[in-house]
Amino acid sequence: MNWQAFEAIATVVMALIAGISAAWAFQEYRSRKRAETATQKAELELKQIRRRGDAPFLKPSDLRFNALYVGATNNEIRFFPAGEPSMLCAFREEVELEDGRSVIFVVENVGKAAPSVSLKLDGEAISVQREADMDHAHGLQFLVYPYHKSKHGKEQILTLSFESASGVQDSHRYLTRHGFRVLHRIDPPTP
Repeated sequence: MNWQAFEAIATVVMALIAGISAAWAFQEYRSRKRAETATQKAELELKQIRRRGDAPFLKPSDLRFNALYVGATNNEIRFFPAGEPSMLCAFREEVELEDGRSVIFVVENVGKAAPSVSLKLDGEAISVQREADMDHAHGLQFLVYPYHKSKHGKEQILTLSFESASGVQDSHRYLTRHGFRVLHRIDPPTP
């Protein structure tokens, strides 16, 4: 074998070794990136689980009831029959009211109770109330917000800010539609 043939074979072998090394390095890089991505995804999911864990979780109530008992000023109790035109509940999916009239949206907390809660609908403060503690009451919770004809059916963001019993402070966001019995948590996402 002459020297030129030997150099040609050596060049081919070196190119093969370099190619195999590059392919191996690329596979290692991809494996490491996949592992990093999986780790980041797992950490994000764990963070979301923690955010959901100690938090309230509001849903439209499916409870059927005859009346809602609302505490008013001067120790009076106001009585709203389930068919009240301003009430979103298991009996009514949509309301259409005069501008400024209060919508009563009956919800339930299927998550944890929080000692401190505040709500904003598109940045405007609204209230969450609990039914008066009395005979025949069901302990219902309800959101109260002003109705606006110009917003009817439009999507809105409800922000629930709270401090949990364990001291965690967070805000969750829900998607709703003005005047409709729609409420879906969007942040953190529901699994």
